[in-house]
Order: sequence, then C-alpha cells, then structure tokens
Amino acid sequence: METVLTMLLTLSYKLGGYGFALPRLNFPKTIATENSKTLALTKYFCDLYWPKAAVDVEYDSEAYHTAPERVSRDAIRRNALSSVGVTVVTVSRRQIYSAVGFKEVAELLSKLLHKRLQYVQPEFSKHHAELRSQLLPKPSMF
Repeated sequence: METVLTMLLTLSYKLGGYGFALPRLNFPKTIATENSKTLALTKYFCDLYWPKAAVDVEYDSEAYHTAPERVSRDAIRRNALSSVGVTVVTVSRRQIYSAVGFKEVAELLSKLLHKRLQYVQPEFSKHHAELRSQLLPKPSMF
C-alpha cells in the first residue's frame, strides 16, 4: 500500500496523481534520546519523507498498527520524530480507499509541502478514478 500511496501522490495530474515531488522512501532518521542515565540513538524509518519540508507520511495498515503494543510504539515514534521537527501525517487504508478522504490527505500535504494543487476538472477526476481502479484491489477482495 505504501507504493500505491506514493503513486497516487506523485504521478502527474495527467495520469491521475496529485503531482507531488517524489519523497524519499523508507528514509532512515536517527534521533538521540536521553533518559536519566544514558544517551541512545534510535533509528526510525519514514515511509514517505520530504526532507526539505521535514514531512513524513506514514501508512498505518490495519494488520500491523492496531495491536495495543504497536499503537503505543507508533505514538512514541511520532513523538520522537516531532521532537526533532518532523511533521508526521498518518494515512490509513480507509483514507486511501476513499476518494474524498484521500483528497483531504492531498490537501493537507499541499499545505505542508507548500505545493499548490492545480488540476483541471473534470479531466483530473476521470484520470484519478482510472488510476485508483488500476491500483486498488476491489474492497470485496480483502
């Protein structure tokens, strides 16, 4: 799904994407954490990362991110990234499968990345729907 997310965000308008610059994928971000006795380095991997804007988009799958222990680790991770100035945007499967929900994600990213969305309707909607139908399995398949 991270590949699908990347394609939906970065392909050109003509191909049905939102035309964002290509992010760094699985970008390693090392953060120094300090507790009462030691200084430790922790490495996190950002799913889709735009270094200039310090924006990380994380795909949270239902399979791996809903167990209580994982929810806790994800919160710690987001807080650690936030502490070094990284803005973390979390995207769920439901948001990707919803055209309206995904448009909201794209609009949020446009603000964070300082990119003006400039697609022409109704052509863009047609191309976007075609791209979504090619990339996303039918909901009944899962």
